[in-house]
Amino acid sequence: STHIAVTGIAGRMGQNIAREILNHADHMMLSAGFARKDSVFIGKDIGEVLHLGPIGITIAEDGSSLLQQSHVLIDFSHPSALGNHLDWCVKTQTALVLGTTGFSDTHMDQIKSAAETIPVLYSANMSLGVAVVKQAVTQIAHTLGDDFDIEIVETHHRHKKDAPSGTALMLGEAAAQGRGIDLKENAVFERYGETGERTPGTIGLQTLRGGDVIGDHSVMFLGPSERIEITHKATNRDLFAKGAVRAALWLKDQNAGLYDLNDTLID
Repeated sequence: STHIAVTGIAGRMGQNIAREILNHADHMMLSAGFARKDSVFIGKDIGEVLHLGPIGITIAEDGSSLLQQSHVLIDFSHPSALGNHLDWCVKTQTALVLGTTGFSDTHMDQIKSAAETIPVLYSANMSLGVAVVKQAVTQIAHTLGDDFDIEIVETHHRHKKDAPSGTALMLGEAAAQGRGIDLKENAVFERYGETGERTPGTIGLQTLRGGDVIGDHSVMFLGPSERIEITHKATNRDLFAKGAVRAALWLKDQNAGLYDLNDTLID
């Protein structure tokens, strides 16, 4: 049985992940749950928070000792907590599944450094469907070449704090990889006023916010006389929890290194 710990367990994603683990008690176990130090949930039974009745595991603040009995930690929390979670995992040699978005270049350097000693799987989106779309985007961008302009449009609920979404950036990176270019040097995040003609080779990323949209992403390849559009729409948050748990089960058996969800498709 795979022992899985979860950070941000009282949050919306954390609760979904915990339920997914508890629903598959035949081959996995919820070994620990963590919340930030000022959380009102510290010391409460995880089962009570999930309205399932007590399960004998209380929500803790510090994972550096509690992770000893876990194979994998799943983290959907906040970039500010990354340093702590990496420290815990490196200290206890626990594999880490990262689904948090909004990481800076410095954060990514920390993740790469930790991945030298533990297996880390990082994906801005834990959906299997998005992983397949990402693969397709790289292939299409590579095959079509520079005659086609690439535009990415994403829509999320009104409460999302970062823009564009981590998934849109991930798809942008996939397109850039297919083209053999650097996304940072070729991304266009907004257009307003007298912009002039579209610069060839750029990748546009546009953000829409409103309502309760879980996450819609479209990648468009616009060429002479034709266009291709690939769209993924998430209709239920459970899919991210299922994807994260599936990733954790896969990661447990890997060597140290930095992986993404597409690596799990190879098996």
